Amino acid sequence: MAKKSKFKIDIGKAINRLDIEIKRNASAQAIGFYKSAFRGQGLEFEEYANYGVGEDASNIDWKASGRSTSLLVKRYIEERNLKVFFLVDVSSSMIFGSGIKLKNEYAAELILSLSHSMIEAGDEVGFALFNENVTKKLKPAGGKPQYYQITKALVNPDFYGGGYNFIEALNFVKNFLDDEVLLIIVSDFIGLKGNWEEKVKLIANRFDIIAMMIRDPRDLKLPSDPGQVVVEDPHTGEQTLIEPNKIRKLYSKINNQQIIKIKKAFVKNNCDFIDFYTDKPYITRVISFFKMRAFKVT
Repeated sequence: MAKKSKFKIDIGKAINRLDIEIKRNASAQAIGFYKSAFRGQGLEFEEYANYGVGEDASNIDWKASGRSTSLLVKRYIEERNLKVFFLVDVSSSMIFGSGIKLKNEYAAELILSLSHSMIEAGDEVGFALFNENVTKKLKPAGGKPQYYQITKALVNPDFYGGGYNFIEALNFVKNFLDDEVLLIIVSDFIGLKGNWEEKVKLIANRFDIIAMMIRDPRDLKLPSDPGQVVVEDPHTGEQTLIEPNKIRKLYSKINNQQIIKIKKAFVKNNCDFIDFYTDKPYITRVISFFKMRAFKVT
């Protein structure tokens, strides 16, 4: 397990990369994939405009048109009052990395990049960090001060480490949040126990949920090693002596089956599920998801 130290989280570059990619892929209406994928909660009247050929005639305001020499339609702008809440796994299994980024570093860059885009879009963002307990929480709000608070928490190594209790985290969300919140769960989902699938089902009845699974390549496949290696359970500290070459196939099989089971548990309850691996950029995955989600809501 990695020691608590300053994380290698380059937030500035992460935000710039995501912003550039979103602008490069922006729609003709220039609202961006995020705004298209996640609608606000209402519409606000902006102005009257002349009715154009081919427009929906049901949008004509006949009273206003009667006071004018032209047919008028109402134009609206979307109210960006969407509330987004990140439920973030900060347990010991997230403090692991076989490459450049630890899982928690990768997750932090992903969350902060998304939070930046969400707040810029006029939405409110909050979060809770959890291991065996909820260690830090903040209700959704907008503005730069809120983004600063999110950043301050995610880059603080003192909040990381400990066990993993996903059920307790879901119970917390149920009591802490109001309805009509977009709940984004960021975790490696390692250490799931108990009736967590039933809890997901109950929570999904109240919230729109996106599960973002963060995994390191070593979570899926062991390296080729002819010798013996001591491995440690990140949550209990229990150590075991293994021979990687003898169990590589079984290890991969079990982990693939686990990932499939986790994905099915969310998807069957109408939740979105995205898997990320720390050796691959998250930007492409995020943009692809925004496109898919925008298509679903149009």
